[in-house]
Amino acid sequence: MIGQAKDLGSIEPGKLADSTIVEGNPLADIGATKNIRMVIKGGEVVDTGYDPKWVNPVPRRPASIAR
Repeated sequence: MIGQAKDLGSIEPGKLADSTIVEGNPLADIGATKNIRMVIKGGEVVDTGYDPKWVNPVPRRPASIAR
C-alpha cells in the first residue's frame, strides 16, 4: 500500500487494522481458528452469526481429488 506506511504495518494507537479474535491459541492448536469470537473490519464489528445464504467463494476440490 503505497503512501500508507504511517497508517499500516504495526499495532499502535492511531493505526488501522482488521482483527480476528479467536478463543484459544492457534499456535498450539490450529483447531482454535474455528473458534472465532469477533471480527473487526474497517473499524466495525462484523456480525459473524450463521447465514444460511452464505456461499464460500473458494470452491473445494472434490473428495476424489483431495489428498
